[in-house]
Amino acid sequence: MNTINLNGKWNGYYELGMSYGNKLNGTKTKFSANLKEENGELQGQCFDEVYEGNNIADIKGFFDGSMISFIKQYNDHIFITDDGKRIVDINSTHPEIEYTGYYNRAMKVFEGNWEMVTRVDILDIRGEKSIGERYLSGTWQMSKEKI
Repeated sequence: MNTINLNGKWNGYYELGMSYGNKLNGTKTKFSANLKEENGELQGQCFDEVYEGNNIADIKGFFDGSMISFIKQYNDHIFITDDGKRIVDINSTHPEIEYTGYYNRAMKVFEGNWEMVTRVDILDIRGEKSIGERYLSGTWQMSKEKI
């Protein structure tokens, strides 16, 4: 049985990890999430502070004890360039982002890791293009908004 009430608004951030390179590693983006949990099933929407266009992502997952796991899915594909600029492509869907974490009772926060796999174009030595995958990851934290 879950003793933490997930229903309501949560504020937090996600942080880019080393997979983004030295320049972007540690970059934080604030978000707010409206969550609803029923019988361990979690759903809601997340609003990131920095995106132009549709900055809303759907959340679906589960909550068990102190563990939380969910998929965050944007409608638009959002790219972060090597210099940190964010580009929105409304003609494609963003890859699923997997969040996992645990509730820290002392700090009253959820904290954990996130990861996603993106498709990238690869040019070989002959200049021929193929499609590959790039693994991106980082950390996150959120706390419930006080009423």
